[in-house]
Amino acid sequence: MTRTVRSAIGRNTLALTLAASLAGGVALAADLVPGTQLGTSALEIVSALAAQGYEVMEYEHETDEIEVEAVKDGQHLKLEIDPTNGEITKVKARNR
Repeated sequence: MTRTVRSAIGRNTLALTLAASLAGGVALAADLVPGTQLGTSALEIVSALAAQGYEVMEYEHETDEIEVEAVKDGQHLKLEIDPTNGEITKVKARNR
């Protein structure tokens, strides 16, 4: 099963960041590297990335992994996240 969400997060960034703050338990890291925990839900992941200045361009949740494409200051990243523990398993810089 695949769910894909594409949206301009800009107008929702503040609301999502606030929601993450209120929800608690979302680990934020200074760098996006394997092992960094972002969360297991779309709200947790998008909020954690928004708090670090990233805009989520695409979110895809599959049974065995979550794939997220995000951009910050012109740098595009593709993240693979373990859906069971919310940890980044792979980070790839992408050119667009």
